[in-house]
Amino acid sequence: MTGMPRKKPDTEYTLSIALKRDEMSDELSTIMLLETTRLFRSFRYEIVVRESVEGRNITLHMSGLRSPLLAMPETGSARWKRDFGPLTGTYEIIVEKPDGERNQSTILISEGSIHILKKPIPVRSKRSKRKKAFLEILTFPPDSHKGGT
Repeated sequence: MTGMPRKKPDTEYTLSIALKRDEMSDELSTIMLLETTRLFRSFRYEIVVRESVEGRNITLHMSGLRSPLLAMPETGSARWKRDFGPLTGTYEIIVEKPDGERNQSTILISEGSIHILKKPIPVRSKRSKRKKAFLEILTFPPDSHKGGT
């Protein structure tokens, strides 16, 4: 199998969504962790994201990568993490790359669980001709969130 070119992964990003229980208030918070599927050898970059929550729509607009403030060498994916506080109900999630390409998905957050109602699909535009999603969504039960505290 040597000499065979490595296949580029279909997805470029994963969005992990988990519930975390606050020890003081016993309230569940929704944690989102956006990561590249590509691993970087020199630094663990930060994905620069402008997020907005309007009603039942959560939009994550990526504007690029930023090198870490502490420039210690570390291998890993680029990432962005945010605690959205307590969310319940059905939400449309739109993730937009710097070039304007967008994926849209629907999730349901209820007490103790998160369900993907609609897997990420490309949002058609004049700029994007992609037929497959660049994003994969992973969900986790309460207090099993990735990426530490």
